[in-house]
Amino acid sequence: MAERFIALAQDPGSDGSSTQGKANGSGEDHAGATFLTAPLSANSSTNIGNSNADGVMTPKVYRYVIETGSMTASGTNGTVCSKDSAQFDAADIDTAAKADTCERGNIRFESMINRLGLVENMLDFTVTSETAGDVGVPTASSSFTVTYARQPVHPDANFTAGANTVKRLAAEGIQCMDDNTYTAMRHVYEPATTVANWNAKQATPAASTVTQKMTRRNVTVPKLANNIAALYANMTVTETALNPTHSLL
Repeated sequence: MAERFIALAQDPGSDGSSTQGKANGSGEDHAGATFLTAPLSANSSTNIGNSNADGVMTPKVYRYVIETGSMTASGTNGTVCSKDSAQFDAADIDTAAKADTCERGNIRFESMINRLGLVENMLDFTVTSETAGDVGVPTASSSFTVTYARQPVHPDANFTAGANTVKRLAAEGIQCMDDNTYTAMRHVYEPATTVANWNAKQATPAASTVTQKMTRRNVTVPKLANNIAALYANMTVTETALNPTHSLL
């Protein structure tokens, strides 16, 4: 599992560098000729299906907005956060317990992304809104947007394709895919601390203060809710079909 969220964005169609949607495939001014018979002699102003007027391919895609609903931060359990402990000031993450709390929320977030990509490849994932505060523990509802080329279908037929599948996958991911605790190896950024500065020319080591240090250790993530069903019930997912009259790639 990755330890730092990087926004995902994959262009589902042409890169726009040529009019790939033109009937002759070249984008040049080729009146009526095909690409094979006369690619440079005639104008092809006719766009193939599923393309814009400039010939750039625009396939049908499905966009989902995921609303987590309000989240309860219990003790050092954390919630769901797109940022890890390194992305906050040491003055705010001033204890190891706070650093671990932030990491737990980030582990859940990354697990959610991994689960959302289980049945369909994501074309795009965006953190739409999130109030992480000073310590990476959002409690207000966060919003994430994910886009696919096809409607995701859950392996469990009890969840219909599309929005219900996305909501179930997100809930499973936040619960780290199970209704048990989950442990992950993490880079944890500790608060400001004082360490011994060893110098061979000194009889005794001098104290030196570093603003932040990193340790590599296991972090255990408890369940965020009693079960996946409770998380699912607390969430809202809406579906929008973009370019609805077009077809898949």
